[in-house]
Amino acid sequence: MNKHINKRPELNTSLTSETFSSYYWKKTELIDFCRAHALPCSDSKQEIATRIVKFLEHGQIGVVNKATRKKRFDSELPITLSSKVINFKCDIKTREFFIEHIGAKFKFNDYLRQFVKTPDLDCTLTYKDLVEGWLENKAKKNCSNQKPQIGKQFQFNQFQRDFYAANKQAKREEMLAAWKLVSSVAGAATYEHYLDIKDK
Repeated sequence: MNKHINKRPELNTSLTSETFSSYYWKKTELIDFCRAHALPCSDSKQEIATRIVKFLEHGQIGVVNKATRKKRFDSELPITLSSKVINFKCDIKTREFFIEHIGAKFKFNDYLRQFVKTPDLDCTLTYKDLVEGWLENKAKKNCSNQKPQIGKQFQFNQFQRDFYAANKQAKREEMLAAWKLVSSVAGAATYEHYLDIKDK
């Protein structure tokens, strides 16, 4: 590896938030860091990373809003088409609602999961909007005949897909070696970035 490529540093409190954000980290590494510094570590990878950024910048993560944590989920009440999307949850009751209005083909996807982390605070979105949005999203995917986009938290999956798409005869060992390189240096853990650095 070229000495000018910044190799990934140790994850510790000496890092700046900018440096931390420049590298790919496994969720297990983020959890270990949180445990070592008495930070909550039971959320999604993205939430944990955001928490670490705040910790590195301020030495603390702020006060957790307990009222928000105790807020009831929409599915604790009967869901109708006119129900407001306030605190969405991918659970059995919510699934039953969508199957009733979409059919047995329904399944939770990235389109719906976004509402788990980004609730509609203005309460203008309804479950009818979600049904229509799901159908529109499904139709677009069927028309484009493209594979569904992989979420940012699954960089390895996306890298693997892109690597094999460009190297159809490659062996798994080659893909893993490429992943090891791109995930150990500063920058996005993507196949495009791998192409930029592999010969440096």
